[in-house]
Amino acid sequence: LIVDVYLPVIDGARVIQTARGELGLADLPIIAVSAGGDSASKAALDAGANIFLDKPMRLRQVIDTIQKLLT
Repeated sequence: LIVDVYLPVIDGARVIQTARGELGLADLPIIAVSAGGDSASKAALDAGANIFLDKPMRLRQVIDTIQKLLT
């Protein structure tokens, strides 16, 4: 799952918490992204994201991160 921390209706941290808790997706690799800096990173990682990437990001960075999570 790749999720932006700042979404219009429900924030990304809540999406991550729901995936980890209510949906029981403990093993689902989650990459959180945002241009929100340290506060966005902390919110995402505290919610259960595996990795946080700062925007803007390069496609190569996203692909490398996905490969790292799947190995």
